Amino acid sequence: MLMPPQNNSPQLVIVMPAYNEAGCIDKVVRAWAEVAVRHDGLLLVVNDGSRDNTGDVLNRLARETSALRVVHQ
Repeated sequence: MLMPPQNNSPQLVIVMPAYNEAGCIDKVVRAWAEVAVRHDGLLLVVNDGSRDNTGDVLNRLARETSALRVVHQ
């Protein structure tokens, strides 16, 4: 979604759902985070109640990647 610049808001926001993706979430998030950074954007991952360690992986990646925000529900 492209958004007009307003008060340093991101130019691009990528929203990605995740559910029990511990096996591949690291690789996928890193790839999309690179896209977000290149376009001065933000990657928002919504962890939709995963029962594996997807949430832990996402929390670790969020500490490492400034362009990543995680919502757990």
